[in-house]
Amino acid sequence: MPHVSRRTFLGIAGSAPLLLLPRAACAEQSSLSASEDASDLQYRMQNDLAESFRYTAGVPSESEGASGLSVASSGAWTKTDAGYLSSDGSVIEGAVAKGIDVSEHQGEIDWDSVKEAGIDFAILRCSYGWPDDVTSAKQHDKRFARNASECERVGMPYGIYHYSYAVDAASAAQEARYLLASMGDASPSLPVYYDLEDVTLPHDNASLLGDMATRFCEAIKAAGYTPGVYANLNWWNNYLTDSRFENWSRWVAQYNYRCDYTGGYRYWQCTSSGSVSGISKSVDIDFLLRQDSVPVHRLYNPYSGEHLYTLDAAEKDNLTKIGWRYEGTGWYAPTSGGRVLRLYNPYNGEHLYTVDQSEYERLQGIGWKGEGLAWYTSKPTSGEPLFRQFNPYETVGTHHYTTSAAERDHLVSLGWKDEGVAWYGA
Repeated sequence: MPHVSRRTFLGIAGSAPLLLLPRAACAEQSSLSASEDASDLQYRMQNDLAESFRYTAGVPSESEGASGLSVASSGAWTKTDAGYLSSDGSVIEGAVAKGIDVSEHQGEIDWDSVKEAGIDFAILRCSYGWPDDVTSAKQHDKRFARNASECERVGMPYGIYHYSYAVDAASAAQEARYLLASMGDASPSLPVYYDLEDVTLPHDNASLLGDMATRFCEAIKAAGYTPGVYANLNWWNNYLTDSRFENWSRWVAQYNYRCDYTGGYRYWQCTSSGSVSGISKSVDIDFLLRQDSVPVHRLYNPYSGEHLYTLDAAEKDNLTKIGWRYEGTGWYAPTSGGRVLRLYNPYNGEHLYTVDQSEYERLQGIGWKGEGLAWYTSKPTSGEPLFRQFNPYETVGTHHYTTSAAERDHLVSLGWKDEGVAWYGA
């Protein structure tokens, strides 16, 4: 009996789905009580037949279904001295980098040409669905391994996404296990995203969607990566409303001259019909957004081994005059948000930075001097994570802060202890 597509238009109008699947899970076993629905799902999942606002039977749709796309100007999505231009010719506020997201649908990509075309980052599909055997390659994206290898070869930062067919928390957890097993030698420096758009998903149960995303994202975080969630504007506004979605990086699809989402987000997917040298087919275009921010200067003392971080250019200049090495901008801090506090140890000259008021007060209780506000932190949905490490073998320079997962992992390999995310840059 031939497969029959059951597409709905959740991405456009949020109408009720034609395919409704049971949502109950027993422990770690996903259950689909209706055999016809289960058969339909397994067929689509195993054959990569995505059904969503941008896919019909696994094929990218011709229409720009995340929102009505205005008629593009000739300079749409290009970089000018004023900034990146949108489809109506206006400057995209806060856009600091231009990227693409790709899968096997784009065919073989010439990544040297892509980089030369001004693309700053990429987000690569790795896998889809939740096969029982996590070692199976049947649901890998056929171009992922090469795309990841090529990004690393040309020096292009990249992230990863997994297309979900999950029906409950147990299948979402299995999707995380499958993605992690499918990554191979890939080392993404950008977030790992959970792609929530398929009609299979229990879109009318916000709490269950929160449970599913929690299981997926906690597994990604435990593996040492920054977790995130991708969805279109309609889903973010109407379905992904559980408060737990505030805990992860947010990537919003809206094919329009601007993104109208009012919450925090890190990436905006603005069109699915982009054209980039080195890619023969249409490609999704994305922008990295940064809120109003200021640079945090990073300095190193070669005599004590301590790193110091400051917004104050005068402090930076004074320290370099007495022998500290300026290592450039460590990250960008927002101009408002949660408070990051700075302390000074007068006994060994070390500084420490924390968002934890109780830690700030406790250290002052044993002799440290509170120096007040250092800078502000962003929210997880829109910010860049700052990782904190501790060196148990030294008495000075015992803490280090970095946005680089590679630097964090290198220090951990030398015996430093990973203390997780300290705060978020802009």
